[in-house]
Amino acid sequence: MPTDEVAYPFKNWCQGDFVQLDDQKVPMICGGARPDGRPGLYPLRLEEENYRGYVVISQTCDINRDIEKVPAVLVVPLVATRAYADVLRGRAPRYACVDGAGEGLVADLSTVMSVHKSYISAWNRQVGFSTDDGRQRFARDIERAFGRFAFPDKFNDILTPFVEKIKKNVNKPNKEFGGKLLAVDEIRVSTTSSWEELPVQLSFLVIWSDAATDDAKSAVRETFTKELAGLKWDKDFFLSTDQDIPAIRFGTYDDISSRDYLSSFAIDVTNLSFSSFYQSQTGKS
Repeated sequence: MPTDEVAYPFKNWCQGDFVQLDDQKVPMICGGARPDGRPGLYPLRLEEENYRGYVVISQTCDINRDIEKVPAVLVVPLVATRAYADVLRGRAPRYACVDGAGEGLVADLSTVMSVHKSYISAWNRQVGFSTDDGRQRFARDIERAFGRFAFPDKFNDILTPFVEKIKKNVNKPNKEFGGKLLAVDEIRVSTTSSWEELPVQLSFLVIWSDAATDDAKSAVRETFTKELAGLKWDKDFFLSTDQDIPAIRFGTYDDISSRDYLSSFAIDVTNLSFSSFYQSQTGKS
């Protein structure tokens, strides 16, 4: 293992930077059963063909802090996947695109390990992102993977027809419903009281994309209002009837308060904001 005397080059690293595998392999460790059935720690097999390297997912400020204060960073495997197009579409939340790694290579966020910064200093740093948009998208990937809210099962069951319709159309702008989705960046939901105490009154928040036109907004308002009102709500979960809290609100990020945003949770519909990114990367519609 490299010594602390050569530890300071890690300050050049940023979140999303990566290293290709070489003779300084560091096995990924996870908890699980040993071959004899006893629980313990064991290394994941790095000889698997899809492993290509490691991606740093710690925040850049933590990577750059002195090694005495923050001695380790978090890394995930850089892997090759046949599901690259689905990752671009936002359909595989366990993976995150790393622009500098090239097509077909992604960060596998399902396996995380701490690595001492002295190792990072010995690695040949590869720049993960050259644009702020790429860095922000990667940060949102990480947030999505580790910050998804666990909605009650009954709520998920009621919402499933709406979510599935979006998933089938999110990258199909030539279809009527798919075209409308280009006007939407996020769909969020909050309650008028608590998720844990029945009954639960729901208020949906639909956030417009920057490219949304007035005509598109009008079409989405009509369609989403009809779709959400037509779901099989019951006495336990239903759209808000509170006059002060509308069942569905529409607006831009500038229109909503920080409190409203932070008190709501994103509906994971393959990340609507990925739609335009996918088209720009692939030229597909």
